Amino acid sequence: MMIFGGILAIFTAYSPNGGSFITFYSSNYTSERYTEFEERNLTGDVFLEEVWAYEDYFAFLFIPEDQNATANYYFSFEIKENGTTLESAEKIHYEEVSTRAPIIMRVPKKPDTSYEIEALIEDEDGVEVHKSKTRIGPQNQEP
Repeated sequence: MMIFGGILAIFTAYSPNGGSFITFYSSNYTSERYTEFEERNLTGDVFLEEVWAYEDYFAFLFIPEDQNATANYYFSFEIKENGTTLESAEKIHYEEVSTRAPIIMRVPKKPDTSYEIEALIEDEDGVEVHKSKTRIGPQNQEP
């Protein structure tokens, strides 16, 4: 965990075989603590997912594992707040995705609120290269 200019950054490591884990972190602006619950089902090791917490939003970053790769992808997602869908979309085309230009989703952050993002990334041939479900909420909430 690192703080840069008032921004709390969370760095996480993932097992190539997927799995579940819990990461605790606290907001730089309140005493509120969040818990990240993630379920992963990968068909490949093409993307790494990071979560960054800012004062009023979370940023979910989907970063290619290969630092030299640049490719086009389709991104589908559903974002829920306390179990209610906020936004969803299917097959948004992202061009020239790279470590310098990852896929980024911003989710507004409210106190005592849980969030869930389901993400699916496919290459241009329709092959699933990343699939995940991440839930974040106050520490006292269960996944």
